[in-house]
Amino acid sequence: MKAKISFTLLFLSIVFLSSSCTKTNTVIKAPTPSLMELLTGKQWIYDSVYTNYTGPNTGTVVYARGGASNTYMRDDARFVFWSDGYEDTFDAATPTAGYEVQKWEFINPADSTQLYYPVYNQIATPDYQRIIKLDATHLSLYDSTYQALDIFEYQP
Repeated sequence: MKAKISFTLLFLSIVFLSSSCTKTNTVIKAPTPSLMELLTGKQWIYDSVYTNYTGPNTGTVVYARGGASNTYMRDDARFVFWSDGYEDTFDAATPTAGYEVQKWEFINPADSTQLYYPVYNQIATPDYQRIIKLDATHLSLYDSTYQALDIFEYQP
């Protein structure tokens, strides 16, 4: 009889322990931001600029942040793209010596990787750029009009 009670208690203990509450680990993922959200409303600064760029491992570095022998000076340049199709440019090297506004748009809103700058303010010819890389802290634009690669960093 004692063996039966012991076996029953052991069985009940196993059932009770194995049926105790378990937590489900639920991970809530934030929605992936769109290209528009990654691009706009942020201040971007130059990291580097390449001219005569036609593809990977091509071109000449004419600006590198912190570089001693830059051909172009872009240390003070700041850009903010806005979702309404305007870009604020702050750059002492511009013809306006400070601030100007540029228009831009996506060539194909469904694609959102190709930018078009129409003739506007300081832009004398239409300009086409393609987003090569865009994440929360980096932006790389290939400028097919001027065969340049502009690499930017997010500046909070």
